[in-house]
Amino acid sequence: MSDGRPNVLFVVSGEQEHEKYDHGEDPHEMVNPAGDPGSHRKLCGLFERLRAQEALHFD
Repeated sequence: MSDGRPNVLFVVSGEQEHEKYDHGEDPHEMVNPAGDPGSHRKLCGLFERLRAQEALHFD
């Protein structure tokens, strides 16, 4: 059952290691498309949206 929130988790460590998981489709975090070059453009867009939301709410 969805509560309306996205099921996507981004993890960014100090070493710039990125992880992205879709908890709706991959609840056990077995597939990390952040390391897939084919996903680079989409992930950059999602990350920029995340940064924009952080700027609105935390800066």
